[in-house]
Amino acid sequence: MKKIFIISLPILLMACNSKPVGNPDGTGSFGAAITAEGAQPVAKLDSLIGTNKEIANVKLEGKITDVCKKAGCWLSVEKDGKNMMVFCGSESYKVPKNSVGKTAIFEGKAYHDELSPDMLRHLAMDGGMSEADAKAKYTQPEATISVEAKGIIIK
Repeated sequence: MKKIFIISLPILLMACNSKPVGNPDGTGSFGAAITAEGAQPVAKLDSLIGTNKEIANVKLEGKITDVCKKAGCWLSVEKDGKNMMVFCGSESYKVPKNSVGKTAIFEGKAYHDELSPDMLRHLAMDGGMSEADAKAKYTQPEATISVEAKGIIIK
């Protein structure tokens, strides 16, 4: 039994540090298995959520405008000329960093959010912006709608 544990430990540790599963071109499925069927354009999110604080489950589709350059733990999609944040289910999975410009279909909880200047700076620096530029650009909180996606398809 001890030998099995010693042999399997390195394999387990490598799996915990694994990279996103997907194609070299930045496409694939990530997180929980979802389908594209029934996905709504991101532009419809405002009417779907309305004045509700959150929606337990939505399935949306939009163009990826940015991805976390450090870990692939979030992406942003274009919505009404702005970027909307899509977080990878409590960072339980990652998406490829080379997915910008591709189409994402994602399913999960949508909620009204207010991103603090510190969080906006953090996200900007994860996206590749310098710390000085991020500090200069983000001085006020921003109200937005975010999604915590349980699964994402990038095509």
